[in-house]
Amino acid sequence: MGSESKSADMRHNSNDGRSEYSKVQRNRNIRNGLIFIAPNFIGFFILILIPVLTLFYTSFTKWSALGEPEFNGLKNWRRMFTDESFLTATGNTLLYAAVHIPLTLALAFALAVLLNSKIKGRAFSGPSHSSPISRRLWRWLRYGA
Repeated sequence: MGSESKSADMRHNSNDGRSEYSKVQRNRNIRNGLIFIAPNFIGFFILILIPVLTLFYTSFTKWSALGEPEFNGLKNWRRMFTDESFLTATGNTLLYAAVHIPLTLALAFALAVLLNSKIKGRAFSGPSHSSPISRRLWRWLRYGA
């Protein structure tokens, strides 16, 4: 009994009541979590954050890509927001997004409700996907000619 209580006393820290084992396990879990998420962060920094910050800096310069960039302040931004083609393209993009996204979502929702409802002929929709023509089409899409 003496050795059991001694080892139990060694595992418990009197400061917060946690055992050393749980602290070691917690540290191991944190380390493993950081190891698993590190490639994501590295990819984010290399493929997204650094290029975006570089482009943001470049937007304040006059640069031909052959020489040194010259800082020109907000001239590029002023020119962009006064350019008629940029304003037209931005308006078209916003209109497309405002119309296309809600219509696509509504159509997808309506089709999902329709496919889950009890209507005549619903039993034939499943076998139509496994018809010889459909199978041949999917085989062609998956494996090529």
